[in-house]
This record gives sequence, C-alpha cells and structure tokens, in this order.
Amino acid sequence: KWGLKMAKGIICPSQVLCDHWSYLNKTYRTWNYLNLDRYVNSTPLYPHDDIVIGWPGSMSHLASFNDSGIAGALVYVTRKYPNVRIMIGGDKRVYDRIHLPESKKFFSNYVPEDKWSQLLASIDIGLAPLAGEYDTCRSWIKGLEYMAMKIPWIASDYPTYAELKEYGTLTANGLDNWKKALCYVIENIESEREKARTTNYDFALTKTWEGNVDKLIDIFTKIINSDYQN
Repeated sequence: KWGLKMAKGIICPSQVLCDHWSYLNKTYRTWNYLNLDRYVNSTPLYPHDDIVIGWPGSMSHLASFNDSGIAGALVYVTRKYPNVRIMIGGDKRVYDRIHLPESKKFFSNYVPEDKWSQLLASIDIGLAPLAGEYDTCRSWIKGLEYMAMKIPWIASDYPTYAELKEYGTLTANGLDNWKKALCYVIENIESEREKARTTNYDFALTKTWEGNVDKLIDIFTKIINSDYQN
C-alpha cells in the first residue's frame, strides 16, 4: 500500500483489479495483448488423432480446478466420448487432480518459449477454469492465446473473460454446468473449429502489442502528466 501510494498511477490488466486498488491511487486499465511471434508454429508438440481437451498453465491455478467443478466434468466426458483425452501442462498437481487412467490423460512439463505455440497446437479444445476472488483479477490472455492459435475454448463465466464472451463458450461453475459446456463443444467441434479459424482469429489479430501500442503510450503519457494523488 505504501509503495503504490508513491506512484502517480497504477496500471492493471483487469478492471476488477483496477476497482480493488482504486482506494490507494488512480488506476488505469491496460490489457494483456498478444505477441504474435509466440504463436507462429502450429505443428503439434503431441500429434494425435483423437480430441484433446487441454490446459497448460502456471502453479497458481490449482484452486481453479478444485473449486470450479471442471475436474469431475472432465472425467465424465472422457467416459462418455471414447475419442476424448485430457492434456494438462505445467502443474503436476492439476494433472493429479483429474482422476483418470493414463490412457485418458497425459502431462507435459513446462516448455521453452519457442515450444509454447506447439504445446497449444496439441489441444483441440482449450480450457480456462476460474474459481474464487483471486481469479476474478486475472487478465484475458488465456482466451486470447487460444484464439491466436485458432483453438475453440471454454471458460468460467467470470469478469475475466466477459469481453470475449462471443468468441468462446462461457459457463457458470459447477459440475453439471461444466458437463453441459464440454459436451456442447465436443458435439459441435467442427463448427466451433470453423469459428475459431475465422471470427475468433480475426479478433485476436486486433489485440496485439504492436497494434495497440498507441493506446498504451496514451495511458502512460496521461500518468506522466498527472499530479501525484498523495
């Protein structure tokens, strides 16, 4: 709190975070944009013929899987659809949380940056579960990354992804809600892929760092030219 009050302003990738911190200082919404150079290699790191539902991420999402209802829903759909498998990348705790035999799921360790797009390309349906107050403060980058890779995606219906709602499938949390969302996308995979290749990808191209640098410069200039609040 002391440090933030020393600044002229606070930049946040989330409007929720802006609202949380507004009592400390002036806040400015900045978006997490895409560096398209990270998404040029679409050769799958894990080639496959079945439908892979996947999530690669950091060590801060265990609660997202524990509390959203998605873990049980993933077990459900792999039993309902024989051609479906689950891929978890990064956090082995999340992988272990999905109670399935090795034949129905596989794990990827963290990969170097130049392999990141290939890891994403190994996924047919991307996941972005969220749960709890902490997750309301995340940025939209996970959804945008799936869109940059032309991957259909499903996310918890949180403020985090509200601005992307027409480009993915948003679901309320809970076991039954996640079951319905997963089943819908699996059963409509071809139309969802077509949307991902066209509408979703075109939108993602408008959300690059290079294409939005002027907006960021305007925000930084406004902060520089403002007075200290305290």
